[in-house]
Amino acid sequence: MTKEEFTNITPQKKTDLIANYVLSISAIILSIYFQVKFYNLFESNLSKSNFLIIIFLYIVFISLLALGCYGIFILANPLKISYVHNGMSTIENNETIEKLYLKLKAKNFHKQEKTIQFEFKKNFWSYSYRIHFLAENKLIAVTVKSIDSNPKGGFLDFGAKYRMQKKIVDLLNKASW
Repeated sequence: MTKEEFTNITPQKKTDLIANYVLSISAIILSIYFQVKFYNLFESNLSKSNFLIIIFLYIVFISLLALGCYGIFILANPLKISYVHNGMSTIENNETIEKLYLKLKAKNFHKQEKTIQFEFKKNFWSYSYRIHFLAENKLIAVTVKSIDSNPKGGFLDFGAKYRMQKKIVDLLNKASW
């Protein structure tokens, strides 16, 4: 498998991408609609308790707006493949990945030619990840896919895949264990 083929190892379906964009844009539109709708209530004479309720609703609508904007940002900038450059051969890189598998106590180890994948779950309340590796001469490519974040591979994991990929890359850079 080449690097170009490895970049397409975890493709996202076009229908899921469109559905996620629609959800993000509708969250933004809904938030703006309700903010405009409730804006007139600030000018009227409200009791203190009603005013606090309106403030709470505005916080909810602003949070909805932020969630929609974050969703569009994540969809426009998907997680890229990380590359670890080292001086090891392909066989040594495969052994390093196998040691990483044992260190993480992961599951479902699969090896095919230059590619290796396994599943990892840090603890019971965290996401399950499928971690894909491409081991070449002087190079290891890493990509992480969340298995159970949301139905049909949802996109709002709030940076969990990025943190997991960074952790894997850091462990591969150390590689002295």
